[in-house]
Amino acid sequence: MIFRLMIAASVTGVLLSGPARAEGGSVAESCPAYRTHLRTARTYLVHGDRGATLSELRRAQEALESCLREDAGEVALAAASRTLSTPVA
Repeated sequence: MIFRLMIAASVTGVLLSGPARAEGGSVAESCPAYRTHLRTARTYLVHGDRGATLSELRRAQEALESCLREDAGEVALAAASRTLSTPVA
């Protein structure tokens, strides 16, 4: 019973924090795979399918991490190109 409550609390927190982050203009807003997995997880949760819910939440986390890596790569590339284009005094 306690395990179920912990799972429900975790899932609820993730599902509620996702839209709030997206509204704030974070990377979650520009990561459609993350949002899709969260919606799917919510659907599974409504139907009481814990296993599928957890699986979708893992996929959402992986998608978000992938988007964060892509963002980090773009920022590093922009910083490198700015450094290369700055004249040396």
